[in-house]
Amino acid sequence: MHEGFNSVNLTSHISLSQVLLNKPPLKTELNSHIMPIYQILIMFHFFISSQKKTENKQNAVSFN
Repeated sequence: MHEGFNSVNLTSHISLSQVLLNKPPLKTELNSHIMPIYQILIMFHFFISSQKKTENKQNAVSFN
């Protein structure tokens, strides 16, 4: 369930970033500020989801 949610989230991130890239930019300066922030958010999201996965593994081990 969690895995599926992550993959859906990933595809929505990708499509949204493609939309942002394909749009004619209002200001290229604005775009160059937004995209790094976006990349940081995506990296942060993956970091959190990987942390949750390791926590789940540790919990499973401790329950055994």
